Amino acid sequence: MSENTVRKNEPSEKDPQDPLWDLIRKDASAHASTLAPSPWFASRTVAKARCTSQSHGIFTTPSILRRILLPIPLVGLAALLIITLHIGPKSSPKPFVSSEAEFEQHMEMLASSDPGI
Repeated sequence: MSENTVRKNEPSEKDPQDPLWDLIRKDASAHASTLAPSPWFASRTVAKARCTSQSHGIFTTPSILRRILLPIPLVGLAALLIITLHIGPKSSPKPFVSSEAEFEQHMEMLASSDPGI
């Protein structure tokens, strides 16, 4: 890398009159600090930012949204399966057809088993 590359957040040599950098220089000179910045400042800041809970509207995290909404399609599929199995097309029972001799035999059995007639 060459030394002529300009980093972000640093004043460029082409535009030394940038009002933002003027303000930063004035603030730095007014509040001169004797403490050197910590080399771990960025790491600690990122770690604290990651640990801080972020708000996503009503739900605090997307996993809660998945936990709440996932059972809805599963229950719907289960209900559809139950309805399909219980209300589906059933084979209609064949009518019982007997001969005259069988009919007479059944009527005789019915009459003989009923003592009240």
